Amino acid sequence: NGFKSNGTAYGVYPEMIANLDKMAFEFANAFNEVHREGYSLLEIDRDATYNLRFFQGVDHVEGAAGLIAVESLILDDELGLDRIAAALDPVKGDGRNALELANVKNKILEGDYINGTTLQSFYEGIIGDMAVQTQEANRMTDNSNTLKTAVEQRRESVSGVSLDEEMINMVKFQQAYNASARMVTVVDEVLDRIINGMGRVGR
Repeated sequence: NGFKSNGTAYGVYPEMIANLDKMAFEFANAFNEVHREGYSLLEIDRDATYNLRFFQGVDHVEGAAGLIAVESLILDDELGLDRIAAALDPVKGDGRNALELANVKNKILEGDYINGTTLQSFYEGIIGDMAVQTQEANRMTDNSNTLKTAVEQRRESVSGVSLDEEMINMVKFQQAYNASARMVTVVDEVLDRIINGMGRVGR
């Protein structure tokens, strides 16, 4: 992951976002195309044709996944639900276009970004690829942790301090110090005896 010289991001995350944008763009346009082919209850009642889209915010592929939304006339208008084109013919009670809308995710698309496959397959491919990359990242993390542990253990074996060994050395050095101190004391006593004793004899 990182940025190209022109400032464009690249890597796993930007690629995932780009694929989701493509999916949202193709889905919305395919859904809108089917929706425009049908008739809404409002069109039937008024004997009119509106060709209303169902999704808005998908005029461009970039950012489509974040911008996709239900058409405001459907979502906010008091007659919004009557604007949904559920009928295939201008007859009340016909719900065949609603079935066509539901089948959009299984329809083979021929778009600029998803061509020759269904939205369902494209989505499963994205998720499958993400799962593979996640597994690879977890494996690399585990390997890194194993190497880190091995290095730390090796370093400790070379430069680490053994408390038992240091205690033995401390006792050994303490005994050596005591022996040296005793030797100095003995030499001091010997010199004292020689000097003082010889002094008396010389008189």
